[in-house]
Amino acid sequence: MNRMRSIEVRFVSEGVWKKHKAEIRKEKTSFGEYEYIFIKDDMMVPQRELIRIANEKNMPVFHRDYRIFPNGRSFIDFIKKS
Repeated sequence: MNRMRSIEVRFVSEGVWKKHKAEIRKEKTSFGEYEYIFIKDDMMVPQRELIRIANEKNMPVFHRDYRIFPNGRSFIDFIKKS
């Protein structure tokens, strides 16, 4: 059974703290596979909050057109060694 992994994220949107369950997904690249936090497109999350979440959780965050990585890191730092 393939269960979807999720994580709870908190962010400020329009001056109000909100909680949201985000999915942890995997993306395959030519270098290997890495995990990221995916926040659904129907949520309005400001870019500054996406940056804060990426740094706080130490994982990439994908939302709409944004692919946010923690400060000083890129996808190659998250590739799982097999």
